[in-house]
Amino acid sequence: MQLRELFPRRRLGGEELPETIEFMENGIRYRMNPRTGHKTGFYLDQRMSRRAVMEAAKTARNVLNCFCYTGGFGLAAVKGGADVVVGTHPHVLQPIE
Repeated sequence: MQLRELFPRRRLGGEELPETIEFMENGIRYRMNPRTGHKTGFYLDQRMSRRAVMEAAKTARNVLNCFCYTGGFGLAAVKGGADVVVGTHPHVLQPIE
């Protein structure tokens, strides 16, 4: 028996979560699905770290974003001016045009 079967999801109050949530951080707009996965993977306490990557990328040509999940650090590097950014996780967030 799986844990989900023992403890089914149920809403305690309020409205149902939307399919996607859009938000902006450091001039980058993100879209995420709060319903998938056990967490969003986008850690708000890393906001200043993503900003630091953006600043450091002003002089970077190539950036390797190891162990990325949301792609936030890679997108920050692109926004900062890096020429090429490679992420190692297949499920990264995409910037919203």
